[in-house]
Amino acid sequence: MSRNITKARHRELSDCFWRETTDPETQGWRNSLTEDESVLVGSWDFKYTLPLNSLCERIIAAQEANKARAVKHG
Repeated sequence: MSRNITKARHRELSDCFWRETTDPETQGWRNSLTEDESVLVGSWDFKYTLPLNSLCERIIAAQEANKARAVKHG
């Protein structure tokens, strides 16, 4: 945790992060982040999206493999 972000603020940001959806109204809290907070939230974004992207890639690969098997077996 950054020295410039209190535990209470860290908790507040975490709550906002995990309540966020694709609805723009849930994303407004990002507009008032300090530089340190923005770096912190950016690290959370990265940690969240990295495994999610990997999961999506595996799903797509499995779908393609299933299609190839279906074509091979008629």
